[in-house]
Amino acid sequence: MLVDFTEIPADGDAWEMFTRDVLTTLGLAIESPPDRGADGGKDMLATEALSGPIGGHSFRWLVSCKHMAHSGKSVSESHEPNIIERVTSFGADGFLGVFSTLPSAGLNTRLRQLAQQKTLRRYRILDAGL
Repeated sequence: MLVDFTEIPADGDAWEMFTRDVLTTLGLAIESPPDRGADGGKDMLATEALSGPIGGHSFRWLVSCKHMAHSGKSVSESHEPNIIERVTSFGADGFLGVFSTLPSAGLNTRLRQLAQQKTLRRYRILDAGL
């Protein structure tokens, strides 16, 4: 089901609060909620409980929220600089982009390369097709 994300105001606060609510609904724990001010490239930290037949562990996601539905532009590499440095500096295990439009081909390629090189453990993008 496609959602009209232009119904969410263009300010970053509303998009981050929407993202927080979606992630909570998906069962993730919000470790570091949205706030204002310099965030060092982290909009949120969310923890996902992973379990198997013998045990489990937590996986910490560095969450980056980009609300570009009003412009219709894709989220590019310039919007998401220094992914590895950001993930590492916040002690995260992976990168989770929550975008109101699509990622650019360049950003998708960069994330795929980082994962293939095992520099980035895991990444996921929740995009306009949410």
